[in-house]
Order: sequence, then structure tokens, then C-alpha cells
Amino acid sequence: MHVAAIADRRNGRLHIFDLHRLSPLHDVEVGAGAYPVDQVGPDLVYVSTRDVESIRPVQVTTGEAFAPIPLSHKPRSTAWDDARALALVAGADKVQVSVLDVASGDIVQTVGSGESDLRTDYGGSLACGHPALGPNGEIPLLDRIARRSETYAGGGTKRIAT
Repeated sequence: MHVAAIADRRNGRLHIFDLHRLSPLHDVEVGAGAYPVDQVGPDLVYVSTRDVESIRPVQVTTGEAFAPIPLSHKPRSTAWDDARALALVAGADKVQVSVLDVASGDIVQTVGSGESDLRTDYGGSLACGHPALGPNGEIPLLDRIARRSETYAGGGTKRIAT
């Protein structure tokens, strides 16, 4: 099945469509400020709820919304590392990236300063850039507040480069 999932930020809903039939499949309540939808598995998406400090997992074929995963920051966007079964969630309001185990939904690591601010003068309006995971598990973090990039070691909070 080929589906598309589109977040409705104004109404806090996720609309899931069957692309072959060009018809709606599910309309799911996901929470305040639903904005980007990112794939984190063959049948799973994370919906960033930018107005609250959590991310909402949704199974796209059934439309089942699982309990929100609490974060220490509001989510900006998510990157999925299929080989490691990890999702990285960048902070919208704080300079942080949370690393989640996709199978369990547990946070395995959070890196960054946690400084809170929103950028309005350049390069976007959020505290962090989109997340990524390096080939050896490094976590690069684009800090828009301090105007620098940092790299953290995977599995710990040690900054290894600025």
C-alpha cells in the first residue's frame, strides 16, 4: 500500500491517503501544532507537535495514534536511521536533539545546550537545523542561536567538535 500522510496544524490532525485509489484512509487526532510528518519505519510516522514538548507516533496503515513521547524540547523535525533503528528529533525551541529507539519509543540520548530561543533574523526561525546521524553514530547539531555547529559522540553527551 502506498500512502501519504499530511499534518493539519490548525486542527491538530493527521490525514492519511491511499495514493493508488486517491482516497482518504484515516483522519487522526494528533495534538496541538502538528506540522511535519516524518517516516520512522515502514508503517510508522512521527508527527512533530510543535506547540508541545512531545512527538506523536502513528501507524499509517491502521491510523492508530500511539501515546505521545515526551521530549525536553518542542520538536522541529525527525530523521530516521533505518540501519540503527533510531530517530533523531531536533528541537524547535531549544538547541537539543533527542535520539529515540524507534521500536520502544524510548529516548536513548539527548544532546545540546538546551538553550531556549527562536531565530528570527536568518536561516529559519527555529533553534536547530534538521537532525542527522553520522556514519559512526555521531550527532551533528546546528545551533542557530550561537551560530555554530557542534558534533556529539553517539551514546553519550560529550561534545567532540565545535
